[in-house]
Amino acid sequence: VDNVDALFVGNAENIYLTGMTLSSDFPFTEGTLTGSFGITGGYIMKLSKNLERVIFATPIQAQLGLHNDQFFTQDSVENLIVGASTNVDTFFTTPGVYQPSQLPPVQSNPTNWDLTISKFWIPDL
Repeated sequence: VDNVDALFVGNAENIYLTGMTLSSDFPFTEGTLTGSFGITGGYIMKLSKNLERVIFATPIQAQLGLHNDQFFTQDSVENLIVGASTNVDTFFTTPGVYQPSQLPPVQSNPTNWDLTISKFWIPDL
């Protein structure tokens, strides 16, 4: 089962998708963060403008959980900016990020949803 939460047409007219997959055979591209996760959660995918080729596809969350991409855009140098909410502590981060893990639940947020804002450079492969 795969779904698309957001779709964006980039500056070069490539198509960007983000959403969630439960598929064990999702078409992640070589060299991405797939590791041995098998079934995954959130993903980002870049398709050619004629929709004939998957240029890039990577998971952005290493564990099943609720994940909902809220917005998707591109900056002036074609990095993707993704804003999402998630309730799992396995969102991929890099060293030096502001908050690398989920905060503990609090009374005002008993389901423990966190907002994530991520910037991705996606190569033309």
